[in-house]
Amino acid sequence: MTDTEIAYCGRRTNPKVVLQLYSAIEMIRKQRQIANIQRVVRVMEKDNSYTPTQILHHIHNAVLDRLVIETITVGCKGSKLGVEQEGYWIPDPEQTSDKQTTKRERIELGRCLHFVATQQKELMPELNQKPSKEICPFYDYFIHTHYDLTMLQKDCQNCVFSSVDEFQAKVELISHNYSVVFGENNKLTKLAKQVIEECQHDLVELRLCQNCFHLSNTKPVKEWFCKPCQPPHQVVWAKQKGFEFWPAKVIRVEDNRIDVRFFGKQHPRAWVGADAVRAITVSPAQLKVKKKPQWKQANDEMQEYIRQCECMKVNKNGENCGNKSLASKIGSPQNLHLGYIKKHKAKNEGRPQPKQDAMVLQINDIGDEIKTEDSVINKLSVMDETLKRSLSTSKKRNRQKSTQSKKLKVDSSQDVAMQVFNKFKDYLVESNHLQQAKLMRSVSIKISKLLWRRRHVRINNIVQASFAQQDAELNLKNELEAQYNEQYKKLKEEYEKKIMEAKKLQWCALCGEKADVFCCRNTNYCSTACMDKHRTEHSALCISTKDGS
Repeated sequence: MTDTEIAYCGRRTNPKVVLQLYSAIEMIRKQRQIANIQRVVRVMEKDNSYTPTQILHHIHNAVLDRLVIETITVGCKGSKLGVEQEGYWIPDPEQTSDKQTTKRERIELGRCLHFVATQQKELMPELNQKPSKEICPFYDYFIHTHYDLTMLQKDCQNCVFSSVDEFQAKVELISHNYSVVFGENNKLTKLAKQVIEECQHDLVELRLCQNCFHLSNTKPVKEWFCKPCQPPHQVVWAKQKGFEFWPAKVIRVEDNRIDVRFFGKQHPRAWVGADAVRAITVSPAQLKVKKKPQWKQANDEMQEYIRQCECMKVNKNGENCGNKSLASKIGSPQNLHLGYIKKHKAKNEGRPQPKQDAMVLQINDIGDEIKTEDSVINKLSVMDETLKRSLSTSKKRNRQKSTQSKKLKVDSSQDVAMQVFNKFKDYLVESNHLQQAKLMRSVSIKISKLLWRRRHVRINNIVQASFAQQDAELNLKNELEAQYNEQYKKLKEEYEKKIMEAKKLQWCALCGEKADVFCCRNTNYCSTACMDKHRTEHSALCISTKDGS
C-alpha cells in the first residue's frame, strides 16, 4: 500500500512510518540523548530499510501534521555542551486533550467562517443547491454524502467547526462531488475549484490572526484598526521604496521578509525586507521623517493602538484605566467588566448609607448632649424598659411560630408524599413514552433501510436494462452488416462473370446481334444479308479486299 492510498483527511504521513519514528525517538531518549536528525536517521536506517532522503521527508511531513514536535534544545555534555540542536519529541496525549477548543473559541471561529461562507454563497449561486434530476438523474447513486454552500453556511452559523481544517475539508468535498458526477471539464466543477482557491486565501488570513480578519471584514467602528488583538501585534517603523518610514503592525515573519500592515487611511499591506524595519523606540528625527498630515494621522493611530494595548494589560491585572479607549465602544470582555463595576458603584452612591454609620452619628450626638450624671441615669432606665418590652414580644412571637411550624410539618409531610407519588407517575409515563419512541425509531430505521434497498434495486434494474438494450442494438447492427456484405460479394461475382462472357462474344457491325459470319478482324456480321447491305460503307475500310487487290 502506497503513501497516497493511506493519506486521508489532509494527513501527509503514513501511520506505519509515524509509529516507527516514535519507536526510534523513544529508543534515543532512553539512552539519555537528544533525538536530533542524525540519530533518528541512523536508527531508522538500521531498523527499517529507508534511505536518508526518505527519512527526512517522513520527519518533515510528521512535523507538519503535528504528530511530532520539533524543538531547539541545548546540549549538556560532551562535545555538544552549550550547542543548540534540533530535537524531536512525541506529543503528550494530556497536552493535546487540553488544547481542545472551548465553546467561546468555537463561536468566534464560526462567526468568521460564516462570513466566508456567505460571501461564497452570494458569488456562486449555482452551488447553493443539490443538482436537479433533469441535469443529473443518477446523482444519488454516485454520491455518498451530499454537501453544498447552504449547508456550509448553516454549519458555520451553528458553530459546528472546531478548526479551520474541518471547514476546508467540507469545501473540498463539494468540489469532489461535482468532479465525480460531471467530470473535470464541466462548468460546475470549475466553479467549485474556484471556491476552494478563494476560501484558501481567506483561511490563510484567518489562521494568521482571527481578530484582524473579523475586524477588517466587519469594521464595527471607524477606528477599528486601533483595537489590539490577542496577543497584540508588534509595532515597528517600516519603509517601502519611494516612501518614508511609516508606523506598521507586524503580521508574520518569513526568513528575511516581514509581512506588515501600515497605519493610516487605507491600511495597506506589503512584504518588507528585514533591513527596511526599525524598532519603534527609534525617534522619527533619527529616521529623518518628513511629518506630513498623512504621516501624523498614522502616528496618532499608532499611539492610540499602543495606549489601548497598555490599557488591556492594566485591565488584566485588575486595575482601572484612566482614559476611555475605543475598545469600550467595541465591547471587549475586560471593558464590559469594568463598566459593570462602575454602574454598580453609581447605584450604591444613590442609596442611603448602612445602619452602622447612622448609629455612630447618634452616639456622637449623644456624647455632645450628655454632660451631667442625671441625664445619663434617666437614659439608662429608659433603655432597660425598652429591653424588657422587646423580650416579652419576642417570646410571644416564638410561641406562635412553634404552633404554626407543627401545622406546617403535617401539611408538608402530606405534600411530600403527593409529590413523590406524582413524580413516580410522571416517571412511568415518561418510561412508556421512551419505549414507544425507541420502537418508533427502530421501525423508522427498518423502513428507511427497506426503502433504500428498493430504490437501489430499481436503479440497478434500470441500469441493467439500459445496458441490455445497448447490447441488443449492437448485435442487430453487426448481423445486418454481415448480411449486407455477403449479398454484395455474390452480386459482384455474378457481375464479373457476365462481363467476362460478354467480352468473349462477337457482334454484328450493322444490327448489333451475335455475329456468325467473319469478314475481317475489325468487323463481323450475323448473316450474309447484313454483310451485302454494309459492303458499300465497309469496302473502304475492309482489310480482306485490300489484300486481294
